[in-house]
Amino acid sequence: MAALDDKAMTDLETLEEEEVLRRLGTAEEAGLTDNEAARRLRLHGPNVVVLSHHEGSMLHGFLMALFSLWGWDHVFPKYNNMVRVILNSMSWVTVLTIVVSLAITSAGQRSCELAIIIFVVATCLIACFTAMLVLEYAKAPLEAKAHAPRAKVLRDGNWRDVHAANLVPGDIIFLKVGDIVPANARILRFQKIDTMTCWAKRSVDCAHGFLLYYAWTVSCGQGTAVVIATGRGIPRSTLRLYPQRYARPGQLKEGAMLTGCFCASLVLVGTFAEIVLRFLFQKQNYRGMPLDAHFMPLIGGIPMAMPTFFYLALALGSVRLCFLGIASRGTVALEDLASVDVILFNMTGTLTCNQPCFVRDKIEMFADSVNKDHAIVLAARASRSQHELYIEPIDAAILSLLDDPEQVAHHCGSSKEVKEKISMIMDELALDGYQAIAVGHQVDSCWDFIALLPYTDDLRSDSADVVDSLIDLGLDIRVLTESPLSTTKQVCGKLGKLGTNVVPAHIVFELARNNREVHSNINGISDLFPEDKSDIVRRLRNFGCHCAMVGYEFLDHDAIGESHIGISVADATDYTKSESDLVLTQPALMPVSSAVQISRKICQMLRSYTVDIHHFINCPSCTSFAMLFERVELNKSPDKWRVQKIITSGAAFGSYIVLTTAIFYRVATTANPFACKFKHISLMGSDEEIRSALFLQISTVNQAIALFVHSDGCCIIRWPGPFVTFAFVVSQTVATQKVVHGDLNFALTKGIGCVRAGLIWLYNLVLLLALVLVCRKWRHAKMTSEKLLTICLRSAILHIVLTWFLYVILDVRVQQPVSSR
Repeated sequence: MAALDDKAMTDLETLEEEEVLRRLGTAEEAGLTDNEAARRLRLHGPNVVVLSHHEGSMLHGFLMALFSLWGWDHVFPKYNNMVRVILNSMSWVTVLTIVVSLAITSAGQRSCELAIIIFVVATCLIACFTAMLVLEYAKAPLEAKAHAPRAKVLRDGNWRDVHAANLVPGDIIFLKVGDIVPANARILRFQKIDTMTCWAKRSVDCAHGFLLYYAWTVSCGQGTAVVIATGRGIPRSTLRLYPQRYARPGQLKEGAMLTGCFCASLVLVGTFAEIVLRFLFQKQNYRGMPLDAHFMPLIGGIPMAMPTFFYLALALGSVRLCFLGIASRGTVALEDLASVDVILFNMTGTLTCNQPCFVRDKIEMFADSVNKDHAIVLAARASRSQHELYIEPIDAAILSLLDDPEQVAHHCGSSKEVKEKISMIMDELALDGYQAIAVGHQVDSCWDFIALLPYTDDLRSDSADVVDSLIDLGLDIRVLTESPLSTTKQVCGKLGKLGTNVVPAHIVFELARNNREVHSNINGISDLFPEDKSDIVRRLRNFGCHCAMVGYEFLDHDAIGESHIGISVADATDYTKSESDLVLTQPALMPVSSAVQISRKICQMLRSYTVDIHHFINCPSCTSFAMLFERVELNKSPDKWRVQKIITSGAAFGSYIVLTTAIFYRVATTANPFACKFKHISLMGSDEEIRSALFLQISTVNQAIALFVHSDGCCIIRWPGPFVTFAFVVSQTVATQKVVHGDLNFALTKGIGCVRAGLIWLYNLVLLLALVLVCRKWRHAKMTSEKLLTICLRSAILHIVLTWFLYVILDVRVQQPVSSR
C-alpha cells in the first residue's frame, strides 16, 4: 500500500472503523501477520523520522560535532542560529586572539606565530574529537537501551514488544499512560486519553476515530490504535518533536564564558593602551618595550585551551557515568549535579519496587458468599495482568476497582457501619506498613463490596544505602508520595539515616512559603496529589535550593521539568525518560550517589583550572591536561560555581604575577641594579636575553601558582599527585632548556645561561612561598571585610615606606663612583 497524504489521513478520521481497517488491510482481533509486516517494512522503510534533509548530511554532522566542543549543539541546533553561537561562546575569544596577535606583530614574526597558533588549535581539536569518539562509542549502546522507543503491537493474534522502528501501517498497537506515540495512528478502543505536544500542552478527551500524531504523549487512559503512517510517510504538517530538556548551558559553561569575556576584555584594554602609547611616543627609542613580544603575553592572557580542557573533563566524566550504567544526553546534569542541595524521591517505583506482595492472613472479608481465595482471583481478574490493557499491578487494580477502598464502599452503597469499619481497618493496617485495595463485584447492575486486600511494596535492596550515602554527601532527602501518612513514616523509618518527620500535604501548603526553616526539616510529604509535586519543587527553588527529582511515573514529569536535574529509573515511562537529564539503565539507585561524587570531583578540578586563568601556550597546557587524571579530594557539601568569586581570585593571582613580573622586568632592564655581579655575570642583558628570561619567569610562576591553586589546601607540605607533578617537571624542564640555550624555532633567539635561569627559579620559589604564607594566614584568620581593609591599608603603608627606603639606598649606591685601581 502507498503512503498516505494529508487528504487520505483526513478520510481515515471520518470513515467508519470497518472501512479504515479494510483500507489498511488489517484486523482488530489479530493484527497483521509476520510475513505481511515484513513485506510492508521493506515497502515503507523503517519507522524513523528525519526532521530535515540536512540532518543526515556529513557537513551537518561535522559542524554539530565541532560545535559540541563548546556545548552549542544543545543551545542552537539550527544553521540559522550559528551566528549567534559565535557571539555567545568561547570561540570568538580564540579568533580574537589570533587576529589581534597577527595584526600587531611584524611581518617577520607572523609565520612563526601562525604556525604555533595552528599547532595549538589543531592539538585541541584532535584531543576533543578523540574524546568525542570514545564517548560516543561508550554512550551509543547505553542510550539505545535507555531511550529506545518501544511499542506493544498485535501480530498473529499475540501481543509482543517490538522496536518502534519496525512498525508498519496497519499495525494494531497498545498505548498506555506515559507512552510516546511512535507513529501516526487512529484510536480504536480507548477509555480516555489526554494528548499533548512538548510545546502546547492541551488536554483532549478521546473520541472514537480520533487521530494521534507522532511524538504525542499519552497522559491518561489506555487502549488500542491502528497505525496509519510511519517514517517517511508521515506528513510534515503533523510532525512533532520528541520533548528535549537540554536547552540551557550548565554552570561550568556559563563560568567559562564569563571568564573568557573577562580575559578578553583585559587583553583588549591592555593592547589598545599599548597601541596608543606607541602612537604617542613612537619617535622615542623605547629600549624596554620589545617590539615583537606581544604574542606570548597575548596567548598567555587568553584561556585558549579552556573549552578543550572543559570538554575533555566532561567527556571523561560521561564515560565514567556510562560505566555506572547511567545514560545522559548532554553534559548539563554532569555540570550541575555538584550544586544540588536537595534530592526528591517519588516513593512508589523509585525507592520501592512497585511490586505488591499480598498477605493472605490479613485479608478482611465483607461478603459471606466469597472466600479469600475467590477474592484474590477477582482482584487478579480486575488487574488484568495478562490482558493488553494492563498498566501496573498496583495502579491497574485500583483503577479497575474505582480508586481507593472508601470510594468503592461509597459506590457499592455500603452502610455507615461498614464504612467506619473499613476506615478503622485501613488505619490499623497502615500502622503496620500495609496498604490495601478494595475488591468489588458487580452482579445484576449492583455492586457488592467483597474484601480488603492488604499488601506491601518492599524497598529496593539498595535504597537505604543510597539515602545514607547522599546524606553523608551533605544532601537533604525528601520523599514524595500519594500514600497515607502512617505508611510513609514506615517507609522513611527503613531508609537508614533518614528521619521520620513526615508531614501531610495539606499541612505543608498551609505553611508560609517563606518559612525555609520549617521546610528544611521535613523528611517526607504524604497524601500528595500528582500536581502537588511540582509545587513542592517550585517552593524549594524559591528558597534558593538546587533540586534534583528522581521519578518513575508519568505524573512525575512536571516535577522533573521544574527541577534543576531530572533523573528517571530504569523502568520509568517513556515520557518521564525523555524529560530527564539522567536515565538509569540498571535496577539500582546507587549510581545516583556515584554520579554526585563524579560531578563534584569534576567541578572542583575545573574550578582550580579556571581560577588559574593566565595559562601560557603549550607548556602549561600539558600540566592542565594532566589535571584531568588528578585525584581530587571529594567535597562533602554541594559545590556551586560562584563565578564572581572565581574571577576575583583569578584576578588576584594574575595581579600578583603581573606585579612580580613587572618587578623582575624592572630589575633585569635597569643598568647595574645592584652595582654588583654574581660570579662576574651581570643581571643586565640584551633585549633577546630579557625576552628569554621573561618567558621562563612567566612560565614557571604560572605553573607554580597553578599547582598551588590545584593543591586545594594552601599547605606547604602538600604536593599534587604524580600526573600533575610529572607534567610540571617535564614542561618546565623543556622550557628551561630552551631558555638556557636559546631556540630560533621557539622565538627565543638568545639563551641566558644556567646561572641566570637558576636565579629566576629562586626568585619564583620565594614568590610562591610568600603567596602560600599569605593564603594560609588568610584561611586560618577567618577574614572579614573590615579586618581585610585594615590589613590592606597597614600593609600598603608599610610597603610604600619600605620600598621608598630601599630605593633611596640603592639609588645612592648606584650613584657612587667606582674607584679605579
